[in-house]
Amino acid sequence: GRAALRTTVGTHLVVDVEGWFTTSAATPSRSGLFVPVTPSRYLDTRYTTGPVQAVTNVPVADHGSMPSCPRAVLGNLTVIPTQTTTFVQIGPSNQFSGGSYSNINNDIVGEPIANAALVITGQGYDVDTWSWTPTQVIVDISGWFT
Repeated sequence: GRAALRTTVGTHLVVDVEGWFTTSAATPSRSGLFVPVTPSRYLDTRYTTGPVQAVTNVPVADHGSMPSCPRAVLGNLTVIPTQTTTFVQIGPSNQFSGGSYSNINNDIVGEPIANAALVITGQGYDVDTWSWTPTQVIVDISGWFT
């Protein structure tokens, strides 16, 4: 596939490919099916640990209507920088290197920025977040993949 990116002024662009959907020509399977659920908050550091920096584990298996072994989750990642600009990533638990890519770049202290996140689960069927600077992090999950 292709994507076209256009700007009206000179700028730098960053594009991270996180996955793709197959066509109807793909072999039928029950694996990889999306199961929507009522959105639920899995992490909100404003009311738990406070601003986080580095890796924070987000347990997802067996939470609410989530099964014990989701292969991936679909949700929303929201960040609120507390001291300076930041970038945050979300990925499979214990399987990514903090700072190797970003899901959200936020350069306004105190301003919430949200982004959809489709994340494969890692060790224990969990996901981790990583923040470059102390940041409030919110993770809401709205579905999972078989």
